[in-house]
Amino acid sequence: MNRVTFVICCVLLLDGTLFAFFPIGPPSSNIEKGQFALGVDYAYVEYDLEPKGEQSWFYPEWDQTLYGNVEFGASEQKADAYLAKIVYGIADGSELFVRLGTSENSFAWGLGAKTTLAESPSLDWSIAIQANWLRSEETETVGPFYAEDQGYLEQGTWFFNNIVYGPFYNEVKVDVTAIRIYAGPVFKFEKFRFYCGPVLSWLKVDYDFEASGDFTWDIIGVGSFGSPVVWKGSYGVEDEFRLGCYIGSSVEIVENFDLVAELQQTGDSRLFGVGLDCRF
Repeated sequence: MNRVTFVICCVLLLDGTLFAFFPIGPPSSNIEKGQFALGVDYAYVEYDLEPKGEQSWFYPEWDQTLYGNVEFGASEQKADAYLAKIVYGIADGSELFVRLGTSENSFAWGLGAKTTLAESPSLDWSIAIQANWLRSEETETVGPFYAEDQGYLEQGTWFFNNIVYGPFYNEVKVDVTAIRIYAGPVFKFEKFRFYCGPVLSWLKVDYDFEASGDFTWDIIGVGSFGSPVVWKGSYGVEDEFRLGCYIGSSVEIVENFDLVAELQQTGDSRLFGVGLDCRF
């Protein structure tokens, strides 16, 4: 029975995982005080998850509750995000921005800031930070899940022959928080900017679900048994701060319109992003 439970947990937990890593663009700001800008961004993210947590199974037919802890190995997840943002210049060379959007059909939002620490005609030294959140609440039906010829043999008498979980009516809640801090140079040319540097990253994922369904098994020589089951789980990922790098470029395609392309990499995540910004 443990083997079947582990497989189902993987399916419920890792299906549709969400992330809140988004492109930052050049960490220096070319916004003047009081100026606004609008932008749109796209991000493709790959991330290696190692979630862990706890779960319980309540069988009302037998008035019994089982508990267990679960820790999964690394599993690569992928997600797309589409966002819009509004930028405001709080001072020459410093800006605040707010973004709203969607990732895997879930609502995402974020806040961020950029400031230019030192400026010259060809080179800026800058720092930027963004904090992003994503929330999802879904209901779905999953399963049933089958395991044939599972169980054990005790003194040659009997063993579980077939085990069936589900189908389950599943209610899922996911909350994601991500923070990234960027620093480094921005090399400036007439209509082109190139930037790179280190990035410090932190991620937290909280995943909760409650599923209701049926559990049945067949025992050779004995018969079939079953019960409704209420299955609850709470899993999470909380990273320590991780150091990575980022690299990108920005080109002014027409006056006040900048096209951005960017890569970000940490030890367990990879991001490709593109964006379009308009200053006015």
